[in-house]
Amino acid sequence: MNGIFNPMKRSEAGNAAAGGASGNLGLGLYIADRIVHAHKGRIDVESTEEHGTTFTVHLPRRA
Repeated sequence: MNGIFNPMKRSEAGNAAAGGASGNLGLGLYIADRIVHAHKGRIDVESTEEHGTTFTVHLPRRA
């Protein structure tokens, strides 16, 4: 999962089916990461073959 929050990160599979038409992860995770960090939160990622991938966003109740 290293680097998945970088803009336009290439998918590990390296094919179009894994990450869209161009085979990359695009900007969505990068934008989400920037928003969460701007609010002093964090994003946790858990991924297994059996259960798939889960992203959990933690935001503080107060700044």
